[in-house]
Parts: sequence; C-alpha cells; structure tokens
Amino acid sequence: MNATHPRESPALRYGEEVKRSVGTSVSAAVVGVVLSQLTIDLGGRVLPSEDGFRAGLLIGCGVALLAGAIALAIPGRGRSVTAVSEEEAAPAVESAASKA
Repeated sequence: MNATHPRESPALRYGEEVKRSVGTSVSAAVVGVVLSQLTIDLGGRVLPSEDGFRAGLLIGCGVALLAGAIALAIPGRGRSVTAVSEEEAAPAVESAASKA
C-alpha cells in the first residue's frame, strides 16, 4: 500500500480482497485434491493418510515462502530516515516545549 497514491488505496484494497478470496479457494481445492489422492482404507472407510497431510503442509509452506520472497521484492515509497545530532534537534525540541 505504501507504493501507491492515497487516492488509489480503496481500489487497491478491493483488489487485495478479491485476490485473497481467490487464493483461499484455489488453495483449498489443491489441498482437497492432494488429500483425496493420498488415502488409506481403514475398516472399510477411506481416510486421508499422514502422507497426504504432510504433502498438503509442504505445499502450503512452499507457497508461503514464495509469497514472502515476492513481497520482499516489492518496492515501497522511498521514506528515508536520517540521523539527526543532538545539536540539530535541540532547537526543534525547545520550540515544541515552548508551545506546550
């Protein structure tokens, strides 16, 4: 959000909500397919196996790492904080103290 103009924030928020909703639906479908393919037969019932849960968790971890790498690559607004010495800050502190 920091990389966009403030007037564009509502449209950006709506776009993020749509992407989040689609991502949740797609990820649920992928994990559902993985769990349905990796099953065991237990007493006449078909249940997801431990390998299925492990595969689903590994897929989720991989996608989370990929998303984190992409997020780190997105540039933000160039807000730089510069170090200020005590001598430079003293007039501003005194001015603020006199207004209070």
